[in-house]
Amino acid sequence: VYSGFGIGVRPAGEVLRAQTTRELERVLPRWTLEPIPVYALQPPLRPSPRRMRAVEAIIELLEKAIARMAVK
Repeated sequence: VYSGFGIGVRPAGEVLRAQTTRELERVLPRWTLEPIPVYALQPPLRPSPRRMRAVEAIIELLEKAIARMAVK
């Protein structure tokens, strides 16, 4: 894609940066991807408040990272 030999799908933040430097150009402006569900799984462990807070914090970080990649 960056060498000019095709069309590809990249994260929105990366594309926006590459468009400002003219490394990439949008060629199919009406084409979009369907949302893809993402799941977080953890092995069954003894529940503890500290562990649950850590798991919730990790899931929150993942949600924010995925939201930043979405095309708006």
